[in-house]
Amino acid sequence: MPTILQYVTIPIVGFVYFLAVLLIFRRQISQYPPSVYKLFKYGLVLKLVSAVFVELIYLHYYGYGDTLVYHREATFFLDKLVSNPLEFYNLFSLTPSQYKIEFAEIISQTSGVFDYYNESTIRIIKVTSFLSIFSFNSIFGTGMIYGCLCYIGLWYIYRVISYHMPDVKQSILFSAIVFMPSVMFWGSGILKEPLAVYLLGIILYHIHKLIILRRFNLLSVIILFIAHPFLYATKSYYLLVLYPSFFIFAMFFYVSSIRSNIVRRLSKGTLVLASLILILLTPIILSITGLSDEIMSSTLEYVIRYNENLSKGSGSAYELNLSGTGIFALVKVAPQAIIVSLFRPFLWESNKIIILITAIESTFVVLLTIYFFFKVRLYKLIRLMLQRPILIFMIIFTLLFAIVTGISSGNFGALARYRVALIPFYISFLTCVLLYFKTQKNISENETKN
Repeated sequence: MPTILQYVTIPIVGFVYFLAVLLIFRRQISQYPPSVYKLFKYGLVLKLVSAVFVELIYLHYYGYGDTLVYHREATFFLDKLVSNPLEFYNLFSLTPSQYKIEFAEIISQTSGVFDYYNESTIRIIKVTSFLSIFSFNSIFGTGMIYGCLCYIGLWYIYRVISYHMPDVKQSILFSAIVFMPSVMFWGSGILKEPLAVYLLGIILYHIHKLIILRRFNLLSVIILFIAHPFLYATKSYYLLVLYPSFFIFAMFFYVSSIRSNIVRRLSKGTLVLASLILILLTPIILSITGLSDEIMSSTLEYVIRYNENLSKGSGSAYELNLSGTGIFALVKVAPQAIIVSLFRPFLWESNKIIILITAIESTFVVLLTIYFFFKVRLYKLIRLMLQRPILIFMIIFTLLFAIVTGISSGNFGALARYRVALIPFYISFLTCVLLYFKTQKNISENETKN
């Protein structure tokens, strides 16, 4: 349990982190409208507060969970740093199997779930150990650092999207990415998701900078060289969703820059057809190459097994009729998984306060989606997506991520966490399209009056 000092110093530590992030990113934020700068500050404060609440819930409501495991193990690391710095360094080089041997007694006395300590979990424990140095091993301070990292990742995601959608109201776009409850809350605290969103954001920003903007920068290459294996070890399916989505986006982006109208339209039609064929053939390709097993193991095998105990008897479990563990089984339940990830739990499925909050958010997403389809005509949407390929990236990323998230969660509690990287892209997609057509309508009306 945290000491009284850790509780008392929460405002001081939070203020220090707030100033640090603001000073580091002040120059970047100043390039955007003042309303975005104002929202950035409000969002950062909410992020830090959310991080504290996440830790309080795990400490006093659940009494168990990932965040407590990470902090507990990190404490052992820091104890070694004080007593024997060399041994502290050696702990960072331990493989998952070596780690289980080293901490066998501790694991058996607490969780006893040795399968839980895979490469991803141990990587987070090591990161938590390092970050805990800067928070003096305060669970609240470390949680706020994780929250700040997630917020930085969301900021980079916003920068990429806003670059391609400069004619929409930027304050609303920023809010759509940052202020959704599940993103604000579960994107904080000592969890895998905040770190994964941070890595996703910086990887997206730098590959966009190198490939789309064609601004070669050695620093970007170094950052990608470090961040890619880190994210792969933490949440490998983030990359398996990101790269195909970005590849299709890049193809459409370069085709859009062709000056000849005839060549450009023919190329877009060819790309649309090729993308559809690629999507249809992907399961077969993955199955033939053997990558199917790797994907399933990283997204299903471990996660479902670990979540079974949490789902049983919790009243928040859901089923997708998943039969088999191959890639074709994943494709079969894809529509169900998308619906679960984006629109559930429904209000009548919530039997806990935390699930109810998620259900309220899901209801908002459902209503916004219904409003979207009432306001936007399909042919106009397709034409806009071809003009602004970033929208193609956002919707493909959303759908692919929703499939993986819906299958791997197992219960609505885990789902709220896993879709932290999903909601910003989907809500910002809907927001960008609606704002764009509203802006165009206002322009047309003003021209008519004049």
